[in-house]
Amino acid sequence: MLIALAFKMAGADLKLANLAVFNNKPRLQFAIREQVQHLLGSLAGLSEKYTTPGREAIKENDYLTRIDAALTVLKQQVNKLSEEERPILGEFIYSKVQWVNNIVPVNMDLNRLFATMNTAGIQLEQADILKAKLLKQVKSDKATYDAIWVACEHLENYFERNVRKVFPNADWNAIKPKHLRQFKPELFTELESGIDSKATTGLSVTQLYQQAQTESELPNAKRDEFDTYEAKVKTIYCRSIITFPLLLIHAYRIYAALNNKDDIEQRLHADRLLEIFEPMSEASEEDVKAFIQVLWQVRYQFDRWVVKWVESDDSSDEKLLLTAQSHSASNGKYYINRSPKEVSDLVQLQSVRNFTGERSAQYWLTSFIARLILDNIKGETPVLELLEQLDNELSLTAEGETQKFASFKQAKGQKPNMVKAFVPLMYLREAKGTRFEHYWFQKLEYLLWKSADKSTDNKLRKYRITSRNSVEHVHPQNEE
Repeated sequence: MLIALAFKMAGADLKLANLAVFNNKPRLQFAIREQVQHLLGSLAGLSEKYTTPGREAIKENDYLTRIDAALTVLKQQVNKLSEEERPILGEFIYSKVQWVNNIVPVNMDLNRLFATMNTAGIQLEQADILKAKLLKQVKSDKATYDAIWVACEHLENYFERNVRKVFPNADWNAIKPKHLRQFKPELFTELESGIDSKATTGLSVTQLYQQAQTESELPNAKRDEFDTYEAKVKTIYCRSIITFPLLLIHAYRIYAALNNKDDIEQRLHADRLLEIFEPMSEASEEDVKAFIQVLWQVRYQFDRWVVKWVESDDSSDEKLLLTAQSHSASNGKYYINRSPKEVSDLVQLQSVRNFTGERSAQYWLTSFIARLILDNIKGETPVLELLEQLDNELSLTAEGETQKFASFKQAKGQKPNMVKAFVPLMYLREAKGTRFEHYWFQKLEYLLWKSADKSTDNKLRKYRITSRNSVEHVHPQNEE
């Protein structure tokens, strides 16, 4: 409606401009916003009935301020159009934009309805916008790459479960965990209906009305049920240590490292997702497909070798763990199942990194996952050796060598600039008090735990490195 007003204010004699008025009243009515109604009415040319609020009144009213600012920008854009362009754009908007009238019962509490709509509606996240921008470049096999994205974005469940949902027609009796290392088109059948659309289905006005009437909250979404080969097998649930937008950023850096491209310029933060991916908005179809295929590889390695907050269906107690995969048969069907691994050196060192690094960035993930892909590392022992090497290098980076810069070097198989080993020793001998970096305390904790004899000490076997912000919190309050 503001666009229609902008065209009308610019003097354009178009159907769109005339849309702003209906029955000698502003088409858009605000029953309890009198000043807003007067502003819209006066701008629509109905000055006999409506008075334009003064500049002071506009400044003091948040609604008026924002409407006035939006109209100013829109009018400037309309004025920039040539005489030939105005009717073309106006007709396009008039014919393409659909107006939807929602009719509600007379006795409905509108405030309650609006509150329900605002809290129950589906929010468009930055990752959704990015997905639309990237897939816009894809002309062939779009459904397949859309399905890959969907399989990668749901971090609340394991990768193979997501893949099974979006590619239900694949031969899952033949697919084993190792086959998911890379996306192989010959293994997966393209099927758009396989993509779970429940997450994008909203509520009708009638449903919202019923919900508002009963003053009940939306029922908590039940966990999606995934087949396991026997009822006696516990279902393992997980929660990622990072968000999907941050995983996308790490995948983008890994894609750049693997393809000998430059690192991103911005600081790693999920809130800057669209800004970071701006160069990809004009990428070729081949580049977009290549990135999404790297995203698949990143998600596979992330689920296999990066710790998660894990719980089973018989416990709500979350623990940072790795899980083992198994390929098992039941009733003629094969399933990929998960079972928690014992606490290991690999889990403890990742806990150190997770709790002591920059939480909003987790730079080590870029180099760790990139090297897992680049070097095709498989066993847990070489994976631990890799992480210890990367961790040592990141902890010894020279002054001026940021964690971001160092981690990208590592992702490309290079060593960052490092200080000599005696420099940290000098640092640790200084009387810094509470200014000591937490990393060194928890790294020492890891080394002590790793070197300890855990074969006869049950408490040591159960011990977990956790987030601590003071010496007082080092003493465990419970057995673990």
